[in-house]
Amino acid sequence: VANSDGWILVVLGGVLSFLLSLITGAFVRKYPEETFIEASQRVLGKFLSFLLTVVLIVYFAVETGIVTRIFAEVMKAYMLEKTPLQFLIATLLLSSVYLIRHGIEPIARTGEILLPMLIVPIFAMYVVALPRANFSELLPFLVTPAKQMALGIIPTMLSFVGFEILLMVGPYIRSPGRINWILFVSLGTVTAMYLFITVVVFVALGVDDVKEMMWPAMTVIRSISAPGRIFERLDAFALALWTIAAYTTINGAYFTASLASAHWAKVREFKPLITILFPWIYL
Repeated sequence: VANSDGWILVVLGGVLSFLLSLITGAFVRKYPEETFIEASQRVLGKFLSFLLTVVLIVYFAVETGIVTRIFAEVMKAYMLEKTPLQFLIATLLLSSVYLIRHGIEPIARTGEILLPMLIVPIFAMYVVALPRANFSELLPFLVTPAKQMALGIIPTMLSFVGFEILLMVGPYIRSPGRINWILFVSLGTVTAMYLFITVVVFVALGVDDVKEMMWPAMTVIRSISAPGRIFERLDAFALALWTIAAYTTINGAYFTASLASAHWAKVREFKPLITILFPWIYL
């Protein structure tokens, strides 16, 4: 939408997402020992709280489904062409079910372990593409009309979703008073990574060519080889990282949907809700 100014949308999307996340942060600070469901029942009444909780459950279930579907599409397009889409989706969801049934601590530890394994190799891979970059692709600068920029900002911000799980997992935070700093560091890191990848893709492939591609970031990876030809192509390695990114995202959203469902149904154990949500998320 923004042509050579597209990278600016990434920055704006990150900044606006952080500002929106501060609303979630304010909620966590005000109700450090309550989830959104308990707090909304006291503040808004049972009827409005009921409606908002249903929206919340559907939102996280749909988010889980969308991320799973995108993961499967990429895997099928670049590696497992003959594997049924249904099998890829079911496999990832079942892997997530196995983890989230054990609660939030293993989910958090898995994310903590996988984060550096994700960020460092991604940075290293895209740095390899820089020597053949044409930075004139980032010109002209600031020529996109404000209306076009506004049209591009909403879909860009959708790439930053995830912080809203704090509405349900806020009571698990050890230091709720530091929530704004947590949000700043996490969304700042995501914005920096998105910005880096977007700029590399633009300068490596050209803005006009990128518009015609379904998965341009993966196209960059396929066009490079590791120094010293350690790997002939980096596709498989990139898809392994893609699996990690999808898996950790799905874990958070699926767990939150299950937890919200348990609170909504007023049951003490959330594990049965994981099973109940599974076919709906799959569909």
